[in-house]
Amino acid sequence: MAPKDEQLRPLMTRLPERLRRRLERAASANQRSMNAEIIYRLEQSFVGGPLVGAEGWYLMEERMKERQAELLSAVSHLRTMLSLWGGTQADNPSKEDKS
Repeated sequence: MAPKDEQLRPLMTRLPERLRRRLERAASANQRSMNAEIIYRLEQSFVGGPLVGAEGWYLMEERMKERQAELLSAVSHLRTMLSLWGGTQADNPSKEDKS
């Protein structure tokens, strides 16, 4: 028999439907029962562990793709600005360059 502090005890709780659906999806993605998912997440919140799971990894990957697109756009813009600036500098040399 499991030690008393390891025994599962029933706990009645009420959750918003949206949160329940999110838990259900996360449990499925992590191949856990709803109960196991809830226990895992609660335990991780006390030890400071990651609460990422499969759903979290997907969301992080999507956000990283968005950031990558933003950064590539910024780099492209900077390259354009640098090429324009370089052309302007060549057309208008500074006073030091004339000597």
